[in-house]
Formats: sequence, C-alpha cells, structure tokens
Amino acid sequence: MDDSVLLALRNYFQKVGLENRGPLGSCCCRCCFRLFAVPCRVAGYEIYSLPENCLRPFCVAINVEPCAENCKLCLGLLSDQFLSKLFRVVQVKLQNYKVEDTFRISVAFWEKYRSSLQNSLDETQLEETEVDLKKCFKWTFGNWLETQLHMKFAVDSDLEIRIQVKEMPLVDSNLSLIEDMVFIVLAPIYLQGRYIKLSRRLSQSPWIVDNIRLAPDSIEECVYEYLLHQLGARECRFTAGGREDVDVRMLGSGRPFIIELLEAKCTRSYVSNETFLRDWERQVFLRSNGQVQLQETKVSDAFGYASLKESEMTKRKTYRCIVYISKSVKDETGVAEYLGSLIPLTIEQYTPLRVLHRRSLAKRKRVIHEIRLKLLNSHFAILDLVTDAGTYVKEFVHGDLGRTTPYLGSLLGCETDILQLDVLHVHISDWG
Repeated sequence: MDDSVLLALRNYFQKVGLENRGPLGSCCCRCCFRLFAVPCRVAGYEIYSLPENCLRPFCVAINVEPCAENCKLCLGLLSDQFLSKLFRVVQVKLQNYKVEDTFRISVAFWEKYRSSLQNSLDETQLEETEVDLKKCFKWTFGNWLETQLHMKFAVDSDLEIRIQVKEMPLVDSNLSLIEDMVFIVLAPIYLQGRYIKLSRRLSQSPWIVDNIRLAPDSIEECVYEYLLHQLGARECRFTAGGREDVDVRMLGSGRPFIIELLEAKCTRSYVSNETFLRDWERQVFLRSNGQVQLQETKVSDAFGYASLKESEMTKRKTYRCIVYISKSVKDETGVAEYLGSLIPLTIEQYTPLRVLHRRSLAKRKRVIHEIRLKLLNSHFAILDLVTDAGTYVKEFVHGDLGRTTPYLGSLLGCETDILQLDVLHVHISDWG
C-alpha cells in the first residue's frame, strides 16, 4: 500500500467536510468511512476490504478515533473479528459442496437485529449513512471471499452464500451461533432428455393406492434414483411431455422429460460433462434391467421446463396399435383408402370411464391427423395414428360405450377393440 491511498482519502474527507457528523468515536473504521460516503474503491484499492489495522491510520489522520468495542452503526457486523469467524463457517460449509469458481452474496437482517440497530442509532443520535450497511457488508465480505477462496463474485452465479443476521451481539458470538446465520444455496439443476420404455408393467410415476403398490416400478424412480444418490439433492421433480398408460410402451425417439433437482450438493458445471451424463444413462439402464433407456440427455434450465409445459396441449403423437375387427375384412386397400379419406377427422370424447374416478367429467374435441391400417389377417390389423395431444387412443378404437364419437368401430360398421398400444413418437418442436 502506498501514500496515494492516504492522500486520496484525505482529499475526499476535505471535500465532504467533517461538520455535524456526531460522535464518530462510537463507530468502527468502516462505519466512519460510511459516514463520509467513501466509495468502495479509492486509488485502485478496495477500501472496505482492507484490514482494520490498515484502516485505523486513515481515521486517525482526520482526527477520528474509531471505537474499540461494538460499533453503534453496525453492532459489530463489519468488524474483522466477526468477519473472520463468519469466513471460517462459510469455508467449512463449502467443503460439503462441489461448486464452480464464482459466488454471489445475499444478506438479510431479521427484525431483532434491525430493532437493536435502530435503538443503538437513537442512543448515539447517529443516522444511517449514505453507504448502505448491506452494501458495505457485501463489499467487505465479498472481497474477503474472493481473496481467500480464490473465487469471483458474479451476480448470475449458481452459488449463493446467504447470510441471515438474526440478532446481536455479533463480535462475541461463538461459531455455533454463527453457523445458524450461514446458508449455502445452490440454484436448481435442470436435466432433460427423452426416455424409451420397453416394458408393459412400468408406470410413469409411482403407482400406489392405499399404501399398496400396483406397479412394481416406475419411470420416475428409475430416472432419478441415481441423481439423488450422486448429487445429494433434497428433492427431484420429474416432468414429462405427457404420459402413457402402464401397459403402453414408449418407443421411437422417446418421450421428452425434464428433471428439476432441488438443493443439490453441486452446481450445473458438475453435471454438464459427458462422463456424468453417460454414467446416468447407464445406471438407469441397469436399474431398470434394460426396460428404460435415456437419450439426448443434457443440462437444461427453467426455460426448457416452461417450453415442455407449454407444449403439452400443442404437440402431436404417433401411435401404433394392434386392433381386433369383428367383421371379416379382406379388402385392405379399400378400407385403408376409406379411412384416409376422412382425414383430418375430428372426434369428441368424454372423460373415459377408466379414469373418471380421478379426473373430472369433461367433453373435448381432438383431431386425428393421419390414419393407416394394415391387415394381419381378416380380423386383426396394425393401426397407425397421428393425433392431437390428449387424445384417448384406446377409446377411439373401442368407443368407450359410446362416449367417443365417431370411433373406429362406427366408421367400419362393426365392433372393434384394442389389444396392444405403443407410442412411436412425441412431436415437440424446439426440443432437444
């Protein structure tokens, strides 16, 4: 440190004047500077981050003797003694996390501390300064962290060091009390991809009724079990672009999904490398005995989540099903051409009987955009459909006791039923 800093401060103090500043001996070095609205940086130095033994001569030079005990303007919040304890707590807590080289700070004053601070100001007849206490704390402690942790402050960092000042005294607080003031908060991690489901016994989410599991496993559990264990997240929120029934396979390119990991022990950079993503895909495959496969996995964000939710009722889906036709059909070409001539086909569907116990009764219109039929024999056929999202395909085939009109059987003039159903593709633009 050279004389240019002291000279710059002297010039600054002469410019702002010393009149009507009250009993400055009740303030610490940093609050003395706050009273004079000294900026964060002077002559190239981060003034508030300098140790108190370096700041004291500056105060003495303008005939101000800082207090040796708790400051009346900050109650010890800006003292080296408290900041050094606070730094040790932050350093220890960060050892439990895998983080990047950036951070941001937030500070909150609880009512008890704010009340004590106001009472102190009233007793000394001092007023809050132009340089806000929270801002000064961030300047001071932020520079400490940058210097000693070799990290950089960044307003968009995924790592937030949250300080909650609950009460005073601060300087004499032991580490256990200070630990309750420090919270390491990491931004949620979003991972997206597509899943392929090869089983007809897997539900999408855990299927439990009256504490009885009705499906042996679920896509959701297969996908996030590894993430919970590996990343130490408190919670995983799984969202998919629609859902298939337990007995329906999801084939083709897979169904898009996104996972939100809350309070993980790492930041996005840890999961964004190819090694982690491939390990995740492999663990899901092993966990499900090969019945669930992940594709196109990558790190996402909240915008990806919003995009998936917005697409739920605008996307289209391609299905393939095996259907039974009660009457004998031998003219495959004629039936296929007849069904094709109806496209686009608008149908009306009431909430199906099979889901009416958990969904409200409603009537909705959906459109069949493509329909192709290929006979296996005179009574069985492969039926391919491209439909709006939200179309009940099973009910389109068998009619659901007249609750879907028209349905395949009414179009063919006979009874029809569905034996198997697969989803071949979920069409979502701008995804992946």
